[in-house]
Amino acid sequence: MTARLIIEGAAFGPEVLKVAVRAFDEAWANVSHIFTQAEREAVRQILAHSVMSLTRDDSQDAEQIRDAAVRALRRKYPSRFSGSTGGRKEQPGQ
Repeated sequence: MTARLIIEGAAFGPEVLKVAVRAFDEAWANVSHIFTQAEREAVRQILAHSVMSLTRDDSQDAEQIRDAAVRALRRKYPSRFSGSTGGRKEQPGQ
């Protein structure tokens, strides 16, 4: 099953699905460069499941979901993120 089908097949209303799709797309844009072409579809599916586990019926904040999903990937693949900000610029104090 593709990552997009995991998200689009979820039992959420259209507005919440838009939030989930945005969170997924932004998270993937932040981390896709870290993974090899051979790994990408599997990682996309992991990321999609993570986004869906973080999404609730009243979710409105794509950035919060995105950031939490990227943190989950950092925990799963710590060596991939060592020295990397996952596409984000680190803010002072982070």
